[in-house]
Amino acid sequence: MSTSSASFPPVDRPWISPWTALLDADQRLARAADGTLALAADTPAPCPVTAAALALRAARRDAPRGPTLDGQPLDAATAHATAARWLAQARQPLIAGLAADVDGQRALFRLAAACGAVSDPVGGAAWAEALMALQDRGQFTTTLSEVRERADLLLFLGSTPEARLPSFLRRAGLDGAPSRAAHAGSACPVPAGRKLRVLGAPTGEALAALGATALGATALEGADLGELDLFDALAQLNALAAGRVARDATPALQALAAELQAAQYAVLVYEPSKLPAQGGLLIEAVQRLVGTLNAKGRAASLPLSGHHGLATAHYAHTWLSGLPLRTRVGPLGLEHEPRRHDASRLIATGGADLLLWVAAFGNEPAAPAAAGLPRIALVPPGAPVPEGTGPLLVIPVGTPGLDHAGHLFRSEGTTVLHLPAGDPSELPPVGTVVAAVAEAMAGASAPSSPHAAKAPA
Repeated sequence: MSTSSASFPPVDRPWISPWTALLDADQRLARAADGTLALAADTPAPCPVTAAALALRAARRDAPRGPTLDGQPLDAATAHATAARWLAQARQPLIAGLAADVDGQRALFRLAAACGAVSDPVGGAAWAEALMALQDRGQFTTTLSEVRERADLLLFLGSTPEARLPSFLRRAGLDGAPSRAAHAGSACPVPAGRKLRVLGAPTGEALAALGATALGATALEGADLGELDLFDALAQLNALAAGRVARDATPALQALAAELQAAQYAVLVYEPSKLPAQGGLLIEAVQRLVGTLNAKGRAASLPLSGHHGLATAHYAHTWLSGLPLRTRVGPLGLEHEPRRHDASRLIATGGADLLLWVAAFGNEPAAPAAAGLPRIALVPPGAPVPEGTGPLLVIPVGTPGLDHAGHLFRSEGTTVLHLPAGDPSELPPVGTVVAAVAEAMAGASAPSSPHAAKAPA
């Protein structure tokens, strides 16, 4: 880790954290005496997710910073050539994780097209459910700024977001600060009594602690809403909102339906990754409810996802291929199979014979176990790599927004931000490494089997 103060921005300069899907732009860095980084004491709203990621980075500061093959060091050029040979030899490579910035995603797509790989991101299962719901029914979504300026009722479905998105309540205008609309004297200011409701989950501590704020936000009392089954509750809400009879609806659910109908702007908030199995059916029910409410009033949904570069991977791969993730560039052209191209399924059924794991942020969930497959890991120094018994090539990479500058999409997909390097280092970006591997693969002649590669070529 670089310890030169000259490479570190002043602590009074805002820094954008790459570790949350909302890309919090009000964080500040400080350097300890041992050269490690942490959030500065004067950070106005310190993000616990960012603090934990910085602590992980500090704990791994002594990890090797150069490529290794089965634990043995090798130079970068040899590592790139080895990765190229393995990819060229593989019959069906799998690129998983995809946790990188825009430049990294562009390079990964070109590499996948060159070797016929399947691409599946971190959180791909929940993302695929949401995409299939979009394909089947469509969706009506909103943005953080609209929530902050307009919404008078927020309904959280299945979870509350403070664990993974600690800044959401503040960014959504639930901290009591006046909205821009109020400052500007808008004809549609935020109502004085903004209501918060939770359905199908316990009310989170941060949400419950809001109580009555300067905006008059109140959380619905009673455990019957939190304990309701989401599938049943949304079906009953849809019936009640459409004016039909729902005999099994509890009084609290009937009251919630009346509040949704009376709201000036209701927003239904959910995290696809927190929904139960077959979450796509719930998302379709949410969109059906939004459509019904919009017939006489105004409503929208706000899906909260995109962690670990997932939103960036989705948008980059979609604009480059015309199809979403879990698409393969094969002999028949583009093959989009959101269920068949699940990374864990491909590995478990023998559908992939090489795993390229890309996780540039260092705090991603564990990679799928790769059994006896050859594994290539592009991760920060000391970060976890896929488990397995096959050969393992590790090429350390930098984290966008910290080791190098980069661009990332925010959760709702309407905003892409440039993240300056918070602590520039010699670690290469994912895009640089992948481009070097692709160049080596293009120039390779007769690839050798990766299963036999136990030492540098």
